[in-house]
Amino acid sequence: MPITRGGGGYGPPAVAVAQSSVPSWVSGTAIDAWAEILGSAAQSGVPLSMAAPNSFGGSAPASARMDAWCGFAMVGRKIYSAAQGGHGDYRGNEVLAFDVDTGLWSLVLASSPPGDFIDGGPYSDGRPAATHGYYTWQPVPQRNWLVSAGQAATANNGGTYKRCTVYDITANAYLTQGTMPDMPVQPIGAEYGVGSDPATGDVYACYSGNLYKWTQSSNTWDQVGGLVNSAGYETVLCTDSTRGRMLILAGQGSQNTANLLTFSTGAMTQPTMSGDSGITSPGGQWGAAYCETTDLIYAMETNAAAAGLYTIHPTTFVVAAKSTTGAGSMPAGVNGVFGRLKKVTYGSAGGLIYFPNHAAAAWFLRLH
Repeated sequence: MPITRGGGGYGPPAVAVAQSSVPSWVSGTAIDAWAEILGSAAQSGVPLSMAAPNSFGGSAPASARMDAWCGFAMVGRKIYSAAQGGHGDYRGNEVLAFDVDTGLWSLVLASSPPGDFIDGGPYSDGRPAATHGYYTWQPVPQRNWLVSAGQAATANNGGTYKRCTVYDITANAYLTQGTMPDMPVQPIGAEYGVGSDPATGDVYACYSGNLYKWTQSSNTWDQVGGLVNSAGYETVLCTDSTRGRMLILAGQGSQNTANLLTFSTGAMTQPTMSGDSGITSPGGQWGAAYCETTDLIYAMETNAAAAGLYTIHPTTFVVAAKSTTGAGSMPAGVNGVFGRLKKVTYGSAGGLIYFPNHAAAAWFLRLH
């Protein structure tokens, strides 16, 4: 497939997307209040394609498509779940999409048939194995792609591999293995950090104390450089699209240990985090999203949405617990936040969409 470069500069992604009418869960919700998106629960109505002898959820592996340490990617007005499950939990590699305007899930690409399963993948039809998605899936709006930087906890053997996966939204197909080259170094451990720059489509992966970059325009991987501060298991990467920078929060138990990458120069600095110490609590599995309107980074702690949301100021790096209403009714998250926290806009209104667990509805926090 030809390589084309998206628009330069920072701000919205290169793919323009029409805004739909504002749904009731946005217009009827006060600023800093959580609202349940009714009817959005459990990826409802989306059939299973490939059952697995699974340890997750007993005889019903449907929950593993979200609850088995999964993470999603957003392109345009849809949030995608591609080949989620993995390890001993679920083998199907179907692609599901959540429409942020209707609040409904749909099946957009059926899974490989059960007879094509190969332990660890790829399956015999060339499609990828299901994985624990963690942070690996990222949007490339310039190509209308979703890409997975490596594969973590694959079905059924639980292995982690440096091979990358591409799902082409326009073609509604997984592209041939090797379309996106393998990461340069084999990741050690499954829950490594991955993030992306929406202005260029470049993808960054952080593991073993180093940062690697896939350049969308050349389809190549390179090492950006070592990280001065520790960046290990469950490192969180969050892009500040206003300034063209990425905040890299170190892994388990040290989320206030930070690195800051400036995209245009490749310079890496180490900002000093201050303020609320709650973000340093152990456990990892955080998710993070940046809001251009409020000019804040929002970080959410594993399994603690009601009390575990923090803001990080992108220039002072002061951390503060975020006060909200309505979170007391929100069900507990299951097995991490990872890529299940997304910033969405509806005209002049906007906020965060969060998926706590498979059995629960999605929830919306209005920020502006």
